[in-house]
Amino acid sequence: MNKKTERISSPISTGGGGNEFERHTDAYWLSLLAVRSIPPILIDCAIEEVHLQTERLGWDTDDTVIVGRTAKGGVRQLACQVKRSFRVSVNDSECCKTIIDFWGDFNFGSRFNPDTDRMAVITLLGTNRLLRDFGSLLQLARSSRDADDFVRRLSTPGMINAHAIRDCDSICQILTVTEKRAVTRLEVWSFLNVLHILSLDLASKTRATESQVNSMLAFAANGTNKLADAEASWKDLLVEVGDGMQNAKSYRREDLPRSVQERIGAIDSRQEQIIEKLREHSQPILANIQTTIDGTLHLDRDEVTQAAINGCSLSRFVVITGPAGSGKSAIAKDVFIRLTQDCTGFCLDASELARPHIDETLVAAHIPVNHAELAGIFVSQRRKLVLIESVERLLEASDRAAFTHLLRMIEDDPTWHLVLTCRDYSLATVQNSLLARTSVS
Repeated sequence: MNKKTERISSPISTGGGGNEFERHTDAYWLSLLAVRSIPPILIDCAIEEVHLQTERLGWDTDDTVIVGRTAKGGVRQLACQVKRSFRVSVNDSECCKTIIDFWGDFNFGSRFNPDTDRMAVITLLGTNRLLRDFGSLLQLARSSRDADDFVRRLSTPGMINAHAIRDCDSICQILTVTEKRAVTRLEVWSFLNVLHILSLDLASKTRATESQVNSMLAFAANGTNKLADAEASWKDLLVEVGDGMQNAKSYRREDLPRSVQERIGAIDSRQEQIIEKLREHSQPILANIQTTIDGTLHLDRDEVTQAAINGCSLSRFVVITGPAGSGKSAIAKDVFIRLTQDCTGFCLDASELARPHIDETLVAAHIPVNHAELAGIFVSQRRKLVLIESVERLLEASDRAAFTHLLRMIEDDPTWHLVLTCRDYSLATVQNSLLARTSVS
């Protein structure tokens, strides 16, 4: 018997023990499969398959593998470890096992392609320590041009906090033990590039994720009583995964309970259409932001840009301010481009929000969706980013209710993040006139 065969757990022992968080997480994935949604992290594809208890398929990562297909037919995978809690430490056995399993799959070429596939630790209400510090480390890896740049950034004072640096070194230590040789910061860069943290509050008192999933299912429901169909489908999927976890099942949409297939339709084509329209609208705004002087000289703003990215990890509301010509828009553009590598985002000029309602803003931008549909379609995204250029222009508008509606939409869904640019002399007025009533933090 080989080592791989020896370490495979029984599906019943790993899946049938009543882990409510893992059961709800698997139902979450099946809900996204039911509507053929865009999954979190893999933002350019629709879910096509969900595999439970995946050691039987040869993976070291033993919880869930999500398979998505892009519009051009490409295949992407998301390998997930589900942990009710998670902390990065060489003294934590669960952390060590998780990292070692991910590392094994990462280095097994026929199983995992680092160019297209990703890995995720899924936690129940991840702590600020995990999301802020470890999350910042992972974002720093993705923001770095290469391994040398990553190591340089780690060594640059103020680029990232000490906790995040210790997390990097802890992972190096864990892998050094399993590899029986020194594994360096330089070597783990490409590994950290594909690793993500996904925090869900399923099977908890808050149940915000469950509410969002029900909104998505209701949006896709075929009948007239959409909310009832959504709630019934969620319950059916919770029952289904109880059997699915015990028997290590794999699912395509046609394998879901017949009741769910009859109640709930697919929204993948609608999602693709709206994402393309959002992208088309954002491109001219981004193109108008100059990032060079005289078209050739590019100023290195890495530290300021990284500080703004770190700010997005700490708060859902970031204002980038400075005098005219200081480069605040260039920084915001860089932040937007880096963060939307693995999340949905779009740009608006402040003048577009000088309207009576956010829906009118969307219509004028030729985006074929209202704000409620927009929220429903992108429920699965762990982060949605909106960049608003020159927010001080709204101070001159007689009607800026659309901006207020946008803030309310962001308040209602903690996965929305807002980045604003504002000239420094207008900041106090913007805060008092436009932002004072928002509870977004």
